[in-house]
Amino acid sequence: MIDPAEPVRLHLAIGDDQAPVELTEQATVEVYEELSQIPDITVTRAAAESKPGTKSGTALQAGELLVSFVSGGGVTGLVAALKLWTSRDKGRSAELHLAPGKSIKVSGVSRAQLERLINQFLGSQDVTSK
Repeated sequence: MIDPAEPVRLHLAIGDDQAPVELTEQATVEVYEELSQIPDITVTRAAAESKPGTKSGTALQAGELLVSFVSGGGVTGLVAALKLWTSRDKGRSAELHLAPGKSIKVSGVSRAQLERLINQFLGSQDVTSK
């Protein structure tokens, strides 16, 4: 079971994850906009880690989104959006991170398989806030 207070980190990859930053950023914006339309989730852009000696707080991490679930319907919406995005071009994948060492990477699977995998991974019997 996931903690609704803790967002799930979503990492988007194109090809072998070595795509140009501009292409990854474009994909991030595309998925962000799609997920923002789903009423049962909240999505935000992940901030880039600042390097020593640089200003922090303004840069966004290409390929990284934070997804929080408002209700169980959010999982279904996330699955639909990820299936659509990963199926548009070969080599696209999405990886969900709950915590260090706990992640799942999906690409090239049917919507039913994707939904089953994500539900099992999230333990989504109850993803609503209490």
